Amino acid sequence: MAEKETVEKWIDFFTILIKKVGFSGFIVITFLGIFLFIFSNKQQERFIDTYILFRNTGNNPLYCSLFILFLIVIIVILAVFYNKDMKLKKEENNRIGKEKSELMEICLKQKLSTSD
Repeated sequence: MAEKETVEKWIDFFTILIKKVGFSGFIVITFLGIFLFIFSNKQQERFIDTYILFRNTGNNPLYCSLFILFLIVIIVILAVFYNKDMKLKKEENNRIGKEKSELMEICLKQKLSTSD
C-alpha cells in the first residue's frame, strides 16, 4: 500500500513539474539530472566530445544522425503536447465567452447579436 502511495506522489510531482516548466523544460531538467548525478566525469567528457562537439567520430555519420533524430523526436512530442494544450485553452476561452454573453443577455434583458 505504501508503494502505491509513493508512486502516486511521484506521478503528482512530475505532473506539477511539467505544468510549471512545460514539457521541453521537463526533458531538459530530467536530462541534466541524469547527466550530472549519474554519469561519471569521464562519461560526461566522452558524451560532450562525441554528441555535442562531434570529436573522435571519424567519418561515421551515426552520431550526427542520432542527434538529429533525437531533435526530431523532441519536436514531434512538443508539437503534439502544445497542440493539445492550445485546443484545451481555445475550448475554455469559447466556454467563457459563451457564459459572458449569456450573463450579459440576462443583465440587459435582450438578445445580443453574435458572430456565430
